[in-house]
Amino acid sequence: MADNSERYPALENRIRPFQQMEQTGIREKCLDRLMAYHRQKEGQAALPSYVIIDAQCVKPSTPAKSE
Repeated sequence: MADNSERYPALENRIRPFQQMEQTGIREKCLDRLMAYHRQKEGQAALPSYVIIDAQCVKPSTPAKSE
């Protein structure tokens, strides 16, 4: 494998902007705006009006105690 250490900056310097975006919430905001844009482009509301959670798919972390 070729040594690209001179061609590219150190790994820490390459990932720092992404870590900062994660810590400041910019990444989440960008993804939310992209989702809203695509929903509106498809003729839907920017935000979903409801969410469905299927309880059969969710496993409890500890078994329920019967009383």
